[in-house]
Amino acid sequence: MNESAEIQAAIERHNREIVELREELHALKDGQATKELKQQIDRRIAELEADIKLQELQETMAKEQAEKDAASSKKKRGWFRW
Repeated sequence: MNESAEIQAAIERHNREIVELREELHALKDGQATKELKQQIDRRIAELEADIKLQELQETMAKEQAEKDAASSKKKRGWFRW
């Protein structure tokens, strides 16, 4: 094999390797994008779950406050009747 043919063969090998590396890089970026997307979805789910818990807590506190207010109101009305 002459020098020109060896150079051409080396260029072809390098080009194939470049193509393979670009494919791996593209696959890696896709995998990361999928991972990032999954993380974004997981974060959003966690935010929604936290919001639900907060709403439940607020609802419980509002009910407790309403019960306290009703009990306090009954006491006040009771005192006025005396």
